Amino acid sequence: MDPVLGALLGTIVGGLISFLTASRLSRRQAEKDRRSLVVAKVEELYAAAMDTREAFRLAWGAVVGALASGDFSDYLDRVPKLSTDRVSMLVNIYAPSLRDSLKELEGAATEFRDRVGDVLGVIDLPRPQRDVAEPPLTRAHEALSARFESLLLEVSRVGHDHLRS
Repeated sequence: MDPVLGALLGTIVGGLISFLTASRLSRRQAEKDRRSLVVAKVEELYAAAMDTREAFRLAWGAVVGALASGDFSDYLDRVPKLSTDRVSMLVNIYAPSLRDSLKELEGAATEFRDRVGDVLGVIDLPRPQRDVAEPPLTRAHEALSARFESLLLEVSRVGHDHLRS
């Protein structure tokens, strides 16, 4: 074989092997980066769900306190925004398998907000009439807490699944 042709053929084969190796490594790195991003976003989802659960817990405590005292004057100052928007965004983008749990959570959150509205409607009434609003509020809070716990367990499962893959 001609030495020039041999060198050319060796260069082509070497280049092809280098290209295939680099391509394979690039795909592996891209998959590793994607998995790392999803795991980080699942961790962010978990933290957002915990923060949102705490906001609803604080709201429940503030409303129960206001019911007992009959004074809602500082209620809005003590309660963060009662929204599941961040949790919803993270689920819909990074953990779509949790949409059913999210829907249940959002339903429970709406029920809780409705019960808070009921309390606001009776806050100016005498104590015995106000007291009838507390049990439904507490039941709504308990249902919401259970939905948060369920979602947190599912988020943990999703995180573990992504770490294993």
